[in-house]
Amino acid sequence: MKKFEVVVKFEGRIFKYTATDKDKIEQLNSQIAYDTGVPKIQQRLEVVVLDLNSRTVIDSEETYSKYASHVKDDVLTLRLKNLGTQIDYRTFFYIEYALPPIVAIIVLTYYRLLSFQKIVIFTMVLIHFAKRLYESKFVHIFSRPSAPLRVVIKNTLGYGITFCILLP
Repeated sequence: MKKFEVVVKFEGRIFKYTATDKDKIEQLNSQIAYDTGVPKIQQRLEVVVLDLNSRTVIDSEETYSKYASHVKDDVLTLRLKNLGTQIDYRTFFYIEYALPPIVAIIVLTYYRLLSFQKIVIFTMVLIHFAKRLYESKFVHIFSRPSAPLRVVIKNTLGYGITFCILLP
């Protein structure tokens, strides 16, 4: 078991930790959250390399041994990036796929657009988004734990606005 120092650079500050190659990086995430106030879900750790065109994003599920080639003079230097407010992907999809049916119900009841054609279209839309919600719950496997809040807002508004334009 090799012991080394982990140096984390964040907003002009330097944080130092001690680790072994068998330790999980997720322990470091907890320590960083305590020291910096940046929640674990908002953290992205990258290996600091001299070549600015390349970067290695650290996987918190791994042990330090995966990044042993980056340890120089018993020091692993990392950069912490605060990703900002994050929302769990499953929650993101629930919001994104639940909004259009809710908008449809509001629009149809407010404007009393209840022709046979509108009811058929509305039913098809409800089935489509119910299927998407079902997929989000039981089928999707997410490669990342969360999405930035701005992406959630952009996608949800995109769905909502497009749906409002196409519905009437």
